[in-house]
Amino acid sequence: MYRRLGGFIADHWILVILCWILLVAGLKAVAPRWDDVTQDGDLAYLPEEMTSVRGGVMMAAAFPDDKAKSQLAFVIERPSGALTDADKAVADEIVARLNPTSDDWDADLAREWLGSIAAGRLAEQFDPASDEYRQQLVDAMRIDDIWSYQTEHVGSKLVSPLSDDNGQATLVVVRLKNEFMAIDNIPAVKAALDLIDQLKNEPDFPAGLNIGISGSAAIGGDMLASAQESVDRTEITTIFLVLLILIIVYRSPALVVVPLLVIVTSVAVATSVVAMLADFAAHHEWLHFQIFKTSKIFITVILYGSGTDYCLFIISRYREELEHGFSKAVAIARAVTHTGDAVVASALTSMIGLSMMFFADFGKFRNSGPAIALCLFVALLACMTLAPAILRMLGKTVYWPFGIKQRDPDAEDEALPNTTFADRFWNAISRMILARPGVVLVVSVLLLSPPVYSVLAPIIRHEDEGVRISFDLVNDLQDDRPGVQGTKLLRRHFSPGETGPITVVAKLPGTDFISKEGIDRLNWLTTQLRDVEGVSFVRSMAQPYGDDPRALSFNQRRRVSQAQRHAFTKERFVTQVPELNGSVTRLDVVLDTDPFSGASIATLDRIDDRLMKIAADPEHGWKGTEFDYIGTTAGIRDLTAVNKSDRWLIQQLVVLAVFGVLLVVIRRPIICVFLMTSVVFGYLVTIGMAQWLFTWLYGDSFVGLDWKVPIYLFVILTAVGADYNIYLVTRILEEQKLHGPRKGLQVAIVRTGGIISSCGLIMAGSFVAMMTGTLRAMIELGFALSFGIILDTFVIRPMLVPAFFAIIQRLNREDPRPAEALSDTNVVGQIASDASAPAAPHPAIDKYDAADQDATDHEPIDHDTDEREADQGETEDKRTEPSPVGSNNGGASKSDIHSSEGTTRPGAKMGSDRVQRTG
Repeated sequence: MYRRLGGFIADHWILVILCWILLVAGLKAVAPRWDDVTQDGDLAYLPEEMTSVRGGVMMAAAFPDDKAKSQLAFVIERPSGALTDADKAVADEIVARLNPTSDDWDADLAREWLGSIAAGRLAEQFDPASDEYRQQLVDAMRIDDIWSYQTEHVGSKLVSPLSDDNGQATLVVVRLKNEFMAIDNIPAVKAALDLIDQLKNEPDFPAGLNIGISGSAAIGGDMLASAQESVDRTEITTIFLVLLILIIVYRSPALVVVPLLVIVTSVAVATSVVAMLADFAAHHEWLHFQIFKTSKIFITVILYGSGTDYCLFIISRYREELEHGFSKAVAIARAVTHTGDAVVASALTSMIGLSMMFFADFGKFRNSGPAIALCLFVALLACMTLAPAILRMLGKTVYWPFGIKQRDPDAEDEALPNTTFADRFWNAISRMILARPGVVLVVSVLLLSPPVYSVLAPIIRHEDEGVRISFDLVNDLQDDRPGVQGTKLLRRHFSPGETGPITVVAKLPGTDFISKEGIDRLNWLTTQLRDVEGVSFVRSMAQPYGDDPRALSFNQRRRVSQAQRHAFTKERFVTQVPELNGSVTRLDVVLDTDPFSGASIATLDRIDDRLMKIAADPEHGWKGTEFDYIGTTAGIRDLTAVNKSDRWLIQQLVVLAVFGVLLVVIRRPIICVFLMTSVVFGYLVTIGMAQWLFTWLYGDSFVGLDWKVPIYLFVILTAVGADYNIYLVTRILEEQKLHGPRKGLQVAIVRTGGIISSCGLIMAGSFVAMMTGTLRAMIELGFALSFGIILDTFVIRPMLVPAFFAIIQRLNREDPRPAEALSDTNVVGQIASDASAPAAPHPAIDKYDAADQDATDHEPIDHDTDEREADQGETEDKRTEPSPVGSNNGGASKSDIHSSEGTTRPGAKMGSDRVQRTG
C-alpha cells in the first residue's frame, strides 16, 4: 500500500498539493465558526444518575419558575465604619439597573425601596439608566432574580455586622439562569464590571467605597475568560516554539517551513471538519457529538507536536535515500514506503489511546478524546501525502544551505555514521549500553524511583490515591482576576458559602410541607442539618431567615410565623405544582467554607450521611424521603466521583488498547509488556515530579494538581510514548535483520537517537506553550507533559529500551536456530503477507529505478544474485552474533518488504560479502 502511495505522490505531487489547497479553501467557505458550535461548562455534562443531576431535574419539575443555576454577587464595602445611606443607594442603583421589570430610577422608587426622603435625594444623584442600556445588561446576564438588603426574608442576611477591623458590607446577589461554567457567563461578568466602572465614574460616587464581584458565576466567567486567553496564547506560542526548535536543530529554512506548512494546513482542515460535525450533530439528535472551546488547546499542541514528528520521520528517511544516491522521485517514493508502517502505526496508537476516552461517563472526556483523535487522523493524512508532495517539489533544496553529502558505499562502516557531534554522541551511548546493559537499566530505574515511590507509597499504605487532586476553581485562577479579588473582599465580611449554597431537595409523597405537621418536621430537619460540622445556617420553610430555631425569642418566633404564611416563602421553599401536592420542599444550606473547596465537599459528605440515616429511620417521619442536592458544591462533588471512576477506567482501557496495537505491530509479547511497563513508569515519574515541583512552587496554597491533569497526562504520555516505541523497535528489528542482533541494535540507536530526540524536543516545545496560559491547570499540565516527553525521549526510549534488548540478547546467546530461520518484525497491513513473495512492482518506482541505473556506469544488476549474496553475507555475519530478540517463525518483516523491491542504491558495490542495506 505504501509503495503505491509513494509512487503516486512521486508522479502526481502537483495534483496532491492542489487537492489540499482546494480542500482548505472549500472547508473554510462552508464550515461554521468554531465559537458558534463549541460548548463549555463542566457540570452540564455529568451522568444522569448523579445526585446533582437528579436534583436539577426534580427542581425543574417542582419549581419551574426558579431557573437560577448560579449566582453573581456584588460586594459593596465600607472598609472603615458603617455603611452610609449613600453607600446603600449604590446597592439600590445596581438593583434598579439590573431589574428588567422596574421603571427608570427616580426619587419615588428610591423612597419605596429605602423608605426615607433622604435616601431618595441621594438616589437622584445617579443618572437614570436608559431602557436600552438596562435591557443590554439583562440580556447579557440572563437574570432570574435579584436579592439585596431590601429583599424580604433574606435581606437581613445580606448585610454584614459592623466590624472594627473591616467595617461593613452588603451584597447584591444576582441569580442567573446559566450554569456557573456556561460560556454566557463571560459577557455576564463583563457586563457586571462595566456597570461597576460606570457607577464609580459618577461624579457623586461615595468616596472610599469598594465594589467587587464574587459568586460561582464570577468564578466560572473568569475561568472561561482565562481559558480563552490560554487558547490564544497557546496557538501563538506553539508556532513560535516549534519554529525556534526546528531552526536550532536543523538550521535549514525549508526544513522549518515544510512541517509548519503541513501542520497549519492539517489544523485548519481538522478544526473545520470537527466544527461541521458538531453543527450536524446539533441538528440530529441521534448523533451525540459535542466539541468544547478549550479542546482547541489540546488539538493545537498535539497536532503541532505529533504532526511535526511524523513529518520529520519522513524527512529524515528522505535524506537517507538521497544520501545513497537516489533521485528525488525515487527517494520520496522509498521514504514513504519505508516510513509508512511506523508513522501510521504511531498515529494509530495515539488515536486509539485518545478514543478510549469515549467510554468515560463524563461528557467532556467522552467527546473530547474522539474529537482530538479525528483531528490527529487528518494530520496523519497531511503528513503522509502533503509533506511528501512538498518534499518532491523541493528536492534536495529542502536541505539548503548544507545540502546532501552522498555516502560512500565502500566505507568500512556506512551503517554507523561518525561525522557529526550527534553521531559521535549516540555512538558512545550505544557502546555504553551494549557494554553494560544491566548497569544502565538498574541505575536509570533507581535514579527515577523516588518520585514513583512518592506516588505509590500512599496507595500501598491505603492512605490516599497518591496524587493529590484539586477541584478548587478559585485556586486555579490568578490573583488579579476580578472574581478572585471580589471573593477575598466577600470573605472579610460574609460566610464564603453565601455565594454558593447547597440546595437540598426533599421529596416525601403524602406529606404537605406547608401544613403545620410538615413545618414541624422541617423544623426538626433544619436543626439536624444546622448541627452538621461546617454548616453556617439553613434556610427552609420552617426557618426562612436561617435562624437557629432553638435560640429564638418570642418576637423572633412571631416574625418567623408571619414569614411562613407569606406567599413568597411558600413559593420559594415548597412546590406549588398541583400534581405534587406540596410533597417537595427545598432547604438552602449555607456553609462556612468556599463552595469550590475540598472542605465544602467534605461537609456535603457529612450532610449526605446524616440525611441517608434520617431517610432510613422511621422515628421522625422522614423514612423513604428522596434527598438530592444541587448547587456548585454538589456538582463538584459529583464531578469528583465521576473523575475518579473515569480516570481508573480510561487508564485501564488505554493500557490495553495501546498494548494491543504494540502486539499487532511488534508481535513480541515480552517486549510489548516491557514497553508498556516503561510507559507507565514514565507517567509515574512525571506525575510525582509535577506534584513535587508545584508543592514547592505554590507552598501552602497548593492543595493538589488540577483534576484534569492526571487523566490527560496519562492518555497523552501513553500514546506518544508508544509512538516512539514503535519507531524505535521497528527500526531495531529492521537493522538486526540486516546487521545481526548486536550490530543492528547499535545501528538503530545511532540512527534513531537524533530523530527521536529532535521529535521529543518539538513535542515538548508544543506542550511548553500551554504554560504561557493564565490557568494554573494549563501550567501544571504543560509542565507535566513537557517533562514527561523529555524523559521519554532522552532516558526511557534511548536508554532503558535498548538496554532491555541487549539483556535479552545476552540471555538468548544459546538459541540453536540458524539466523536465516529467525523472523523479523511485522508491520501494520503486512501481517498476512508471505515473507518470501516479492512485492508487486510499481510503475513509478520501477521507472525511476531504471533511470537511476541508466545514469550509472555500473554493469546491469542481477537482482537475484545480489539478494543471494546479501543473504549469504547476512548469514555469515550473524553466525557470530546472538539471535534477534524474541524472534518467532511467523509473519513477513519490514525488511523483507523492503528487500523485495529488487532495487539497489546507485553506486553500490556488487558481489560484496558485506550486506547491502536497502533502507
